[in-house]
Parts: sequence; C-alpha cells; structure tokens
Amino acid sequence: MKMTHIILAMFLVMGLEASADSQSESYSKYQQCVESIHRQVVDLTAADDLVRITNFIRLYLRPNLNLTNALRYIDDPTNDDVGKMIVVYSLQGLSLNDYVDYEKNLLYFARDGRLSKSTLNEAILPALDWSTKIQVNFERPNVRSLLKAFINSDLVTAENKQYFREVLSGQAKKDVIELEGDGLLPKRSDN
Repeated sequence: MKMTHIILAMFLVMGLEASADSQSESYSKYQQCVESIHRQVVDLTAADDLVRITNFIRLYLRPNLNLTNALRYIDDPTNDDVGKMIVVYSLQGLSLNDYVDYEKNLLYFARDGRLSKSTLNEAILPALDWSTKIQVNFERPNVRSLLKAFINSDLVTAENKQYFREVLSGQAKKDVIELEGDGLLPKRSDN
C-alpha cells in the first residue's frame, strides 16, 4: 500500500486535525513532540514504524508549518542523531524548492560541525519509499546545484557521491520510474 495512503488513512482514522492556523508550534513543544516519537521508535532500524505514531503523523502532514522548528532541532547539538533523523523523515513532504533549501541547510550544519557526517549522509538520501524528489527532478537548476554541492563536499561519502552522479546522469530517475511501474514504489504526484 502506498505510504501516502497509509498516512492519510491513519490521519482520518485517528481523527487528527491539521491546524488551519499558520502558527508553528513553539520550539520547546516541537522538541517534546520529537522526543515522544523517539521514545516509541528507539533506534529507527525500521523507519517505516514512524507512520504508526500519531505525533509523527502530525509533523509529517504539515512539514511547512514546522520547518523552522525542524531546522532548529537538527541544528541543535544537544539533540541526538535518532531524533534528528525523525525530523528528517517528517520533512519528506516539503515542496521541491523547500526540500532543496532544507537539504542545503543540512550541508551547512555539517560543515559547521553541528550535524554529524554520518547523519548528514543518512539524511540526504532517505530511502526511495520516503522521497524521490531529487531523483525525479534532477534536471531543475536548483536540484543540479544541490547535487553538485554534495558531490564536491568532503563530508559526503564516496558511495553517496557516486549515487548523486547517477542522479545527475538521469539513471536514478529511470530506476525510480521502473520501480514505480513494477509497483515496488508508490507513484507520487508531488514529484
């Protein structure tokens, strides 16, 4: 079943209410929310378990409202890597332009030593079932610029650099389309 459908179904079943006001939660409240999620998933060996957690669904369904707090959380050296990855997964619904800007911030945080190299490398390439924005939109100038920044960074692993070269070549987009056609990835309207 498509992850999007699972999330929307959970949203409806649980009776969650997406806030209509444009005010984001306070950072303290946001941090408490992420910590609550963290206590339920422990180590993220199965990141898909996140879609079963009400607080995660709340964050995932409104990434733009929480973007400032999310970036602050990732930038905060007192927060651990698992918590930061929970936030990363919650931001996968950002629009392409916001997503590219957010990923640029990850690189800045790592350059300044506020995000570990290992978390950076995990965060910039979430599993394809979470997001294919970068792969599908590789021809857009802002995406190409981001990919080149990753390839030129000494913080990015050789394996990730090689994959980003595949993205730039268009091969990763072909792979995504094939996986979607075979039913192995959800077809996304947000790409």
